[in-house]
Amino acid sequence: ELAWLDPPLLQRAGALANLPAVLINSRMDLSCPLSTAWTLHRAWPQSQLEIVKGSGHSASEVAMIDALVRATDLFASQLS
Repeated sequence: ELAWLDPPLLQRAGALANLPAVLINSRMDLSCPLSTAWTLHRAWPQSQLEIVKGSGHSASEVAMIDALVRATDLFASQLS
């Protein structure tokens, strides 16, 4: 469960239903298991889940940076 939020985000996912999101998670992330991102993705209809291979939890790893840039580019393109 998404323990750092109170109440947990999964209990409030319905409030996010119409908001677009890109959830980025790594297969090798030991701090935030992929199963958590998958569960949130399933509860959030407008979300996309990008699974990054060969990366851990750090946002400074090349594969994670690429995924973050793709996600921000996606939203930036929708503004123009």
